[in-house]
Amino acid sequence: LPTTAEDPPPPPKAVPKRLIGLDVVRGLTMAVMLIVDMCGDAYPSINHSPWNGVHLADYVMPFFLFISGVSMAISVRVRPGVTRMKLFLGVLPRIVKLFMVGIIVQGGWIEQGPPSQLNLDLTSIRFMGILQRIAMAFLVVITIELCVPDFQTRQTTVPTLAQKLGLDIIRDTALKWTVATTFLALGVTLTYAVTPPSSWPGCQ
Repeated sequence: LPTTAEDPPPPPKAVPKRLIGLDVVRGLTMAVMLIVDMCGDAYPSINHSPWNGVHLADYVMPFFLFISGVSMAISVRVRPGVTRMKLFLGVLPRIVKLFMVGIIVQGGWIEQGPPSQLNLDLTSIRFMGILQRIAMAFLVVITIELCVPDFQTRQTTVPTLAQKLGLDIIRDTALKWTVATTFLALGVTLTYAVTPPSSWPGCQ
C-alpha cells in the first residue's frame, strides 16, 4: 500500500552484529597462510614440517578449524519454528560448496603457469585437501550437534556444585563428548598404530 505523510517511517533493518575478535583471528590466519604460501619455499623453517615437529604453516588449518567451530556455535541454533533436519539441509549446501572449491583450487586441476591451465586428470586429483578436510570436519560436527541428544538437567532451587563451576554443560552434552572422543581416538589410532603399504604414494 502507498504510504502517506502521516504514516511513520518503516523501522530500519537490523544489521547483524559481527564478532570482531573472530574476524581479527580470521584475518591473521589468512595473512599467515599467504606468508607461508609465498615464502615457504624460500624459508623452510616456516613451511610445513615433513612429519615430526611443528612449523608456522602447520598452525593455519587448526586455526581455520577453530574459527569454523566458533562460528558454528554462534550461528547453528535450533530456533523456534525450525526443525533440526531443516537446519541441517540449510547448512549442507555450504559444506558441498566448500568441498568443491577445495577440489578446484587445491585438487591439482589448475596448473600454475605461465600460462595457467586446467588439468582434469582424475588419476592425480587431490580429493582431500585443506578445504575438503574442513568441510568434512564441519559435516561431522554439525551431525553430532544436531543428531546426538543432550541430557535434560533437572531444575533445582539451590545450584549444585557442578552448576556453580559451569561443569553442568559437560554433563548435559556427555553423549556428544563421547562421540567426539571416539573420533579423536580413531584418528590417533589410524595415524600412529596403522602402517600403510609402502606402495601407497608418500608412504615409502
